[in-house]
Formats: sequence, C-alpha cells, structure tokens
Amino acid sequence: RQLEQEISMKEALFHEAISVWTLNLDSMIICSYTRDGMIQDAVEANYDEICLAMLKIVHEDDAEMVAEAMNFTNLKREFAEGKEQRIEYRINQRHEVKDFIWVESVFSFYTLDNQTPMLLCYTMNINEEKRRRMELKFKSERDPLTGLYNRTAFEQLVNDDLNSLSLNQTAAFFMMDLDEFKLVNDTLGHNKGDELIITIAKCMRKAVGHNGQCYRIGGDEFVIILKNKTAAETEEIINKVRCEIGFADKQSDITISVAIGYVWTDTEQKNLEDLMQHADDEMYKDKKKTKENKSKENTHSI
Repeated sequence: RQLEQEISMKEALFHEAISVWTLNLDSMIICSYTRDGMIQDAVEANYDEICLAMLKIVHEDDAEMVAEAMNFTNLKREFAEGKEQRIEYRINQRHEVKDFIWVESVFSFYTLDNQTPMLLCYTMNINEEKRRRMELKFKSERDPLTGLYNRTAFEQLVNDDLNSLSLNQTAAFFMMDLDEFKLVNDTLGHNKGDELIITIAKCMRKAVGHNGQCYRIGGDEFVIILKNKTAAETEEIINKVRCEIGFADKQSDITISVAIGYVWTDTEQKNLEDLMQHADDEMYKDKKKTKENKSKENTHSI
C-alpha cells in the first residue's frame, strides 16, 4: 500500500517534474527513480554513483552548490532538523551539445514505517520562469539608456562590496561627470545628449572590462568601482578611460570632456556617503584644473 502511494505521488509530481527519486537515509540506497516517464522501483543504486552522474550534467558554475546540497551528511542533518531544501541550478539537457536549462530541485523528508528516514527529491523545469525573473531583475537594476547598473543597484551592490572587503583589501571609488552637459542638451537637444551619455558608457565599459563595475547614478554622473587593484593598476585603468573618451571626442561632432575624482577605501573608510563626498570633492578639483588649463591655452593662443 505504501509502495502504491509512493508511485501514485511520483506520477502526480512527474506531470511537472523532470525527475523524482527517493533515498533511504539509513542504507544510502536510491530506492526508486523516475525520469522521462519511466518509473523504476527498488533500483538500489549507490547514492555516490548517482551523485557523480548527476554532477556531470550540472553547469560548472553551479556544480559546487549542487554537490553541497546533495552531500549525504548534510541531508542526514537536515532530516534531523526537519528542513526542506530548494536549490536552483542549470543542467545540460543533451550530452552532445551544451543546452543548459534552469531547474529547481526540492529535497523533502519523510519517515517510512515510522522508523526509516527517507528523502524525496523532485526536480522541475523552471527555465521560462527563471528567464522572466532574470529579465525583470535586469530591468529593475539597469539604466535603460546605457545598460549600466542604475542608482538603486549601485547603493545595494556597492554597500555589499564594501561590507565584503577583508582587512587587507581595498577598493578604488571613482566619480565622473561630463563638463557642460546641460549646454549640450539645451543647444543641441536631448537626443544628442543621450548619444553622448551612451558614448561615455561604452568608453567606460571598454576601459574597465572585467576589472571593475560601472554605474550611471544620475543624468551625467557615473561611478566606477575597482577592487583589489594596486595604485599603478588603478591609474592605468583610469588613463584607459580618459584615452577612450579622448578617442571618442575625435570621432564626435560634440566636444567630450569629463572630470574624474577617486578615493581609496580602507578599514577606516567604508561609508558610502563619505566615499561619494570625498570622490566628489576630488572630481571638482579635476574639473577646476581642466578649466584652468583651458584658460591658459586660450591666453597663450591670444
């Protein structure tokens, strides 16, 4: 009767599940397994062998998390604590080519005959739901014009980054804005202003690459965060930003000029508001220096 109930439950689950299996937590034996519509009972497969086979089709970025979730010792502990575990990860549907989909596995526990600890695991295809969630998250975190992280994401992600820095780690915090951006909007129109913003974002992404993260936090205000870089590496990256913008200036019918200010974080200075204020002060020093240089150049030409 219990076996019939278990099969019935698995058949119901299978309507939405990719696979369903049960594990005896005493003997470490897979008792039954359902996949692709085929129900197998009393399989008595070794759990370690099943885990290894499973991990072969898991995306490499998710393999460590899945291995941790399927760890037999962890499952025994979760049974004792009465927990249910859910994990989302990617698996490859076909061995010949990489065709990964998002799935969710639910680890649920029950007792057979009031004495044998059992695990029921069922895995469902959540690919479309996951993609919709990821799209919504992307839209909520990204600036629609440039694709850079927006102010909302900036406040959350940078605070997380600052809090995650260890005692020996530092980060460079850059603030940057465009000179005379309001003049561009007022004289050439907002379309030209948007083109300019998009150009700056492309220059930043190209120069920073995978070394840091770029944000657009206001109309013409941008932030760059570089973690675990030396002073020399930081200067090199910021020079790349200036070079990319300088190159874009030569290709554009609009003069592109930016002011950049940056500060270093350390164990004493991790407050986001303070960092923004200090970087903003440095940025205006840079802006003032640029104006003074332009003034000298004009005087010299006269």
